[in-house]
Amino acid sequence: MIYCGSFACCKEYAAMREEGDYNRGTEGDTREVIRRYEDMLRSSSTYYFDVFEFENIIDHYLDLHNAPGAGVAAEIARQQHPYSSELQLKHAEILIADKKFEEATALLDLLAQIEPHNPDVMLLLGKLYLAQKWGLKANSYFKKALAENLENRTEILGNICSMFLEKGDTKSALPYLEIAISEDTDNENLWFDLAYCYDREGKTPEAINGYIRYLNYDPFNDSAWYNLGLLYSREDEHEKALDAFEFCVAIIAEIPIYILSLAHTLATLERYPKAIELFKELLETDPENVNALCSIGECYEKLGESVLAISYYDRTILLDPENAEAYYGLAVIHMEKGNYFESLTMVKLCLKYDDVNPEYWFGLGKVYHKLGSIPESVKAYEKAILLDEEDVDSIAGLAYIYIEQHDEERALRNFLRCVEISEEVEFLVQAAIIEVRKGMRTQAFEHLQRAITIDEEAGVDFFNEYPELKNLDDLL
Repeated sequence: MIYCGSFACCKEYAAMREEGDYNRGTEGDTREVIRRYEDMLRSSSTYYFDVFEFENIIDHYLDLHNAPGAGVAAEIARQQHPYSSELQLKHAEILIADKKFEEATALLDLLAQIEPHNPDVMLLLGKLYLAQKWGLKANSYFKKALAENLENRTEILGNICSMFLEKGDTKSALPYLEIAISEDTDNENLWFDLAYCYDREGKTPEAINGYIRYLNYDPFNDSAWYNLGLLYSREDEHEKALDAFEFCVAIIAEIPIYILSLAHTLATLERYPKAIELFKELLETDPENVNALCSIGECYEKLGESVLAISYYDRTILLDPENAEAYYGLAVIHMEKGNYFESLTMVKLCLKYDDVNPEYWFGLGKVYHKLGSIPESVKAYEKAILLDEEDVDSIAGLAYIYIEQHDEERALRNFLRCVEISEEVEFLVQAAIIEVRKGMRTQAFEHLQRAITIDEEAGVDFFNEYPELKNLDDLL
């Protein structure tokens, strides 16, 4: 859930972390200043605001992405404070936001001549070139800003990171964030941003550590717990994900995505009754939530309650006739009941609406296999493997077909590939059975030994196949 697009360049990201108001006064003060300013505009009066207040007013409009409103405030500010370099910088910031790059360049070059060692000027020059996608030049000015101000390095590093995050460029933000956190390990906002960037760059363990560090400072941040839960789910650490999502719901119980994520995690952990309870809780406020309806159907399917499962899958399809997951659920139920032609119809409908999910192609391969349509089954399994080269179910499906065709060489190759991907007892035992037939007793001994280490009963199938072998030692 994890994340859709870049949080840094959308409203959700701003809502997910509370930014420090170290340079803006309190929130109440800022609201009062904005109220007075807008009252002045409405009444066409003239009120006095100091430089600090004008900065807050301009920032308010910039935060709302209202460059024209910020421009009006900047013009009034220049009339009241014509020699303020701070307000000149705000004007440059507005020009950048308004994509008036030539005017911004001229103003910032002038300010750089007047104040060549002002880090704020260097920062805005960096922002200017970043807005024009001149990354190398932007970085050169960011480095100058850092060199000019050794006292507020963390603040400057944070500003640089924010600029990159606004562009969705987490890769470029990361090095600056890592420097910032090394110099200010107790800055909670930096930990949040660092975790977010690690996540976007696919560094899941580092992202998990970042959110944990952040939550040490702000344990009631539901967004951080939610992101942490998504990361744990990605790592298949579902018990930890469950804990994280439970914290989300405990903090704010009214957000549907939190309840949905918690319910899905419970279902993944095979705690189906509790998952069903939560999905039904969602339906109380959103009776047409197809995700919840379909998930309830799957939970009942896993519990063996096929009648209830079918009813929820049917309700899902009634609301969403192109819901591939619901069709696949029906296909599975029909297959389990031996209704292979009905199952084939459902899985074909499923693939009509989603033909890039390897699980659905595996299902097609399996039902064709049940119907004895071996060429079609092989094609379906191969399509699944093309979509996901580590789809062990489809690789094993092909292996069983090769056994039926007495092609033990290809069958063994497939089972060994399955073992590479997932060392499951079934694959180890099947490999060992074929290896004995081929005279590969040392390899068979190794695979069977590994299988028995996982499950003491793993040797049953093997020794049923070869009753003349009483124990592992007989293999050698």
